[in-house]
Amino acid sequence: MNPPTPAAPATTTSRPITVLLIEDDRAVREPIKQFLERSNYRVLTAENAEEALLLWTGYRSAIGAVVSDCDLGTGPTGLSVLREIHRSTPALPLILASGSLTPDLVIELERTTAIKCLPKPFSLAELLALLPPKA
Repeated sequence: MNPPTPAAPATTTSRPITVLLIEDDRAVREPIKQFLERSNYRVLTAENAEEALLLWTGYRSAIGAVVSDCDLGTGPTGLSVLREIHRSTPALPLILASGSLTPDLVIELERTTAIKCLPKPFSLAELLALLPPKA
């Protein structure tokens, strides 16, 4: 009688989480994008609210988290983009990064939304800790 053949290890087909990164400053956006990609996240980038909402519309089902700077130059702020996304997808992890977060705004966002605040300057490890774990 032959010994039983060991079962093949189960394989999982996990895909990286897609992060929508909204940052108008290329010198800030690119290092964050590269760090996230090295950390096994897919990254879609937008320079302003209009680009962000177009990407959100086109890739909504694939996006697993959104990270946005608050001040995006002219036009709508990152906070307004996150609030719009939160209205349609309240469980989606949303992170607002800003150098001008006031304690009142942080309290309001924690009380009324799922938006997490990340004061600038922040470490990449702090950002990673707020993102959903990779699959």
